Amino acid sequence: MKCKFSRFLMFLFIIVGCSPSALKVERAIAPGTLTVIQLSDNGSIKQTLDQLPLTETIAGPSEMVVRDGRVYIASYKQLSIAESNDNGKLRLLSSLPLPGYDAALALHSTAAIAYIANTEGLLVVDVADPTQPKQIAHLRLANELAKLNLPTPLKGPTGTDIGCEDNKLVLTLQGESESPNTPHASIPSRAGIVVVFDVEKPRSPRIERALDPLPGASTVEMGIYRHQTFVAGDEMVEYQDFKRTPTTSMGLWFKNHPREMTGGEIPGNVVEMKFVMGSREDWKAGKTAGIIKQYRSANPQERRELEKLTPLDQGIVFIATEHAVVPMDTSHKWLRWRVGEKTVSDHFSRLYGIDIYGQSAVYVAAGEKGVYLLRFDPFMDHQFKKWTHLKSLPAPALDVAISGDKLYVLCGELGLRNVQHNEDLISIELGQEGGALD
Repeated sequence: MKCKFSRFLMFLFIIVGCSPSALKVERAIAPGTLTVIQLSDNGSIKQTLDQLPLTETIAGPSEMVVRDGRVYIASYKQLSIAESNDNGKLRLLSSLPLPGYDAALALHSTAAIAYIANTEGLLVVDVADPTQPKQIAHLRLANELAKLNLPTPLKGPTGTDIGCEDNKLVLTLQGESESPNTPHASIPSRAGIVVVFDVEKPRSPRIERALDPLPGASTVEMGIYRHQTFVAGDEMVEYQDFKRTPTTSMGLWFKNHPREMTGGEIPGNVVEMKFVMGSREDWKAGKTAGIIKQYRSANPQERRELEKLTPLDQGIVFIATEHAVVPMDTSHKWLRWRVGEKTVSDHFSRLYGIDIYGQSAVYVAAGEKGVYLLRFDPFMDHQFKKWTHLKSLPAPALDVAISGDKLYVLCGELGLRNVQHNEDLISIELGQEGGALD
């Protein structure tokens, strides 16, 4: 103990005497905030209803889900839960410390359980009492993959995204593997894979299968019919009942050549996808949203009747890469980034998240640039048109979420280097967990 204390004093002496700047550890400079905005019937921004300062750090890749008047936020080492009333007034209910960062969040479709995939694995949180959420499980992804005895294991797996529907939890993982990258990719990608957990018992996820290896596996989005799953990596893959659906040859590549197959260079890796089920006419009439809500809790006979009312596996997948947005009609399954001389959407400096209002309004969290509202019209050459630009935010926009006629905007730090603390210096010297993240 005396030796450790002497080493600690020497460590401080070296820093203070030789490098005073080393003690100038950066602090969070952008406050974490949650803003709620009233939308008009066509999705236009009307007014800001409330803005809530968040007590904990919001930094790096973060995700927000809004359900039944509650806002769930997974971010740097925490899960926060806020309440939003009918008038848009916000109230922070709780903040639960968690291990890990680079968070992706999903809620169980019927149970009060939140699932978080981050750098530390898969975390399961009971949110039945939103004022006192409890972490009830922590699954190490390497240990879970080992249960599948894969012929080519993924080393050092990290969860990149997560989706949950109908008692199935789907994760995209990246790591290291002996398998080569896709030969069509012009830029090397990390090895990836898609895994499925059974969550019929919501508190106890059970890994049951791995789907195709998918270099660059980054995002997942789920439908409600036949466990429909869309996954993006170097290519876009659709599954129904966990089997690949047929696609046109090379029509769904994000990293490929020849470029004429997609109409141009792909603007960055995929960061988020949103699947809007049903036809435009059904959305305008409010038909699809009601059927989706009924379907989640219906018995098998009721589901068959609901399936007759609208095709629940058809619609549009809106895909946000780091610099652009593109739609994919599920009936055509084709991605094209350029139409004639015009790109499908404007080029953005950096995109972090999207959400959809109906089938025509797309909200984009664009970091330091704020939030953009894009109007989508499949019949225009320039299919996405900038409509509104919201710049008056307290910090960079990390994510957006829509619930009913309200838009929620999550703001915080884009990176992690500004959330270090002085105690990290001590923990490094003493050999404890912690330290600078960048």
